[in-house]
Amino acid sequence: MDDNHNDRRPTAFRVVEYMFEATDFEQNALWERWHTHIVSWDERPNVDLPSIQTVGRLAGHDINVQFTWVRLNGHLVGFYDPCSRVVDHTMVDEWVDTNVCPPHCGRTRRRQDASNFRNGLLDLGIPWTPFK
Repeated sequence: MDDNHNDRRPTAFRVVEYMFEATDFEQNALWERWHTHIVSWDERPNVDLPSIQTVGRLAGHDINVQFTWVRLNGHLVGFYDPCSRVVDHTMVDEWVDTNVCPPHCGRTRRRQDASNFRNGLLDLGIPWTPFK
């Protein structure tokens, strides 16, 4: 993220380098599978970012997103999961893209889902050891 003047995200989110859409279960599965294959997986990154964010309203209900922040080899990345009774996934993805995702991270989407975690590591240049 070397081009900060093009970064239109709110200031607090400008430290985020990548986003992954993942439920709690998917996050735990990713950690279980990957934490020994990358140098560092720090689940206490000491950042002042929200763990829950309201991103809009639909049918009289708030649309909330749960965030988990981690450092992977020093890169601050987030996992997000819509956690409301009513969810508009397009609204959530647009809010995350506009407010949290870096402007120049990743080949096309600036974020990945849990099934493409490896691609996110490649986008960030994080080396990993092969699985046996």
